[in-house]
Amino acid sequence: MFFGSGAIGISLLGRVPRPINYWFNDLDPVLASWWFAVRDYPNELIAAVIACQPNQNKLSEIKEWLASIYQVPETAEEIVEIALAKLVLNQCCFYGFGAGLRVGTHQAGFQDNRIGARWRPQESAAKIRAISGHFRLRNVRLSQRQCWYAIEHTERLSLLYLDPPYLGMTPSHMRKFTLQDHKRLAETLRRSPYPFAMSHRINAKIRDLYTGWAEISEIDAVDYLITRWQ
Repeated sequence: MFFGSGAIGISLLGRVPRPINYWFNDLDPVLASWWFAVRDYPNELIAAVIACQPNQNKLSEIKEWLASIYQVPETAEEIVEIALAKLVLNQCCFYGFGAGLRVGTHQAGFQDNRIGARWRPQESAAKIRAISGHFRLRNVRLSQRQCWYAIEHTERLSLLYLDPPYLGMTPSHMRKFTLQDHKRLAETLRRSPYPFAMSHRINAKIRDLYTGWAEISEIDAVDYLITRWQ
């Protein structure tokens, strides 16, 4: 979940902009570790990325290991290790991972689909360096908390962007976000004074939670954009 407070939300309400502050909150400890590594340990992460050579035989082990993590660790070494593993999975894996291919063998371009075909360490290092520099300039706040905690503890006029786990579609490596969780999120947003935008797959139960007080737009054949600007 991402929260941007300051100029974006203020400009929406017609007030004088102030410097933008950002709050990145994600309950997923792996993603949270990624952001902590980018902000706090960019040099260590870049060094690990440059030295890494993705190994197809290790991808299943990496996925199982990341699924066992339940909180952001305390040491820089552990945080960077998790962040590197997440980047490897993100860039090298699709539904055919672990078999030496990123996708099924029916796909054209066998060489382009091999594990590591998209692994570009120098490009990743440049992006990490740029994002980390921006984070330092903006004094970005990071956390691994429940989404409603972050919403309720937002101190400045803010624009909230939310990307919760989709109801009924939570990946196996993430904790379930149940209908009750979605109900609590919707109620928290309804009480919040802040404008927000939230993405979700088209789902009748989710639509019911926001009907009558938020705007629900179908942005394509499968996705909602749920908003309230005032």
